[in-house]
Amino acid sequence: MLSLLLITMGFVSRGQAHPCAHCGCEATCQKTCRLVCEEKKVEVFCFGCKCEDFCVPCRSCQGCEHSETVCDECMASDQCDACDQNVPHSEPKGFVWFDWFPGGAKIYTRTKLMRKSEFVTVPSYKWVTEDLCPQCAAKVAESESARIARQPDDAKSSTLR
Repeated sequence: MLSLLLITMGFVSRGQAHPCAHCGCEATCQKTCRLVCEEKKVEVFCFGCKCEDFCVPCRSCQGCEHSETVCDECMASDQCDACDQNVPHSEPKGFVWFDWFPGGAKIYTRTKLMRKSEFVTVPSYKWVTEDLCPQCAAKVAESESARIARQPDDAKSSTLR
């Protein structure tokens, strides 16, 4: 069980005394691990659907036939001498097309997948090392134990996973 969040790494003998991180005293300190809770923003993606109507044409009917002669600028050979030599020359060509009459349309609905993002603030935990004197280490251990005791049962079980 994660009842003690303060783990003592042991006394460290040093050539010079380091002050306690909590009270600042010059007593012989020991390295301890402390759990720090911070807030972290996490991007969450939500997916949903958006409906959109569109038309599909029905069968159309063929109408009248039309014809036209195209590319007939230089039909006679005597006119070709007077034409611009930089423009390409071609023989006249017949172009035929039909009128088409639309037969109506049907409405259909398509469903498009849409994505939306939101930012959620969640707690984030990390372990930090601190130099603490024995008195401050005991106080921190008591406060951490009391904090865990106040947590609901489901929060305790989620910390063990």
